[in-house]
Amino acid sequence: VDWHYDSAQKVYSETFGEFNVDFVDINRIASAHIVYFLTWLIMNDALETTITKELYNRIANIKSRIESPTDVFLDYFDGKLLRSDINPKYICFVDNYFEGEYIHDYSNMLIGLKEEAYISEFNWERYNKIESVITKRYNLFIGNN
Repeated sequence: VDWHYDSAQKVYSETFGEFNVDFVDINRIASAHIVYFLTWLIMNDALETTITKELYNRIANIKSRIESPTDVFLDYFDGKLLRSDINPKYICFVDNYFEGEYIHDYSNMLIGLKEEAYISEFNWERYNKIESVITKRYNLFIGNN
């Protein structure tokens, strides 16, 4: 989130007016792209075992779509997704995909929705669109390794 905060604040301000920045939590907007990926990790049981035990109820709530994964990302992960947070079985995929094609796939999703980055936080409708893309990339990755 720290890396994206200034960009999110600037884009949000330019899009909705400087006065509106005071009415939103920019951290929630700056974290959206990471939260979509984190949600995929949660839905696929790809977090490190200690985390899944600590967050058992919250993960169940996310899987049931009754809790925002953004809240968990900001509260528990402090706005940072680390390699140590991820189940070792998924590290190679995350290393290859998140730093490469993921941002391209995320941007394409936004283009398809006629939206820009940094103007809204996570929502389930967008997650539904990116989930299948990440799953397809994962399946291709494990099929090639």
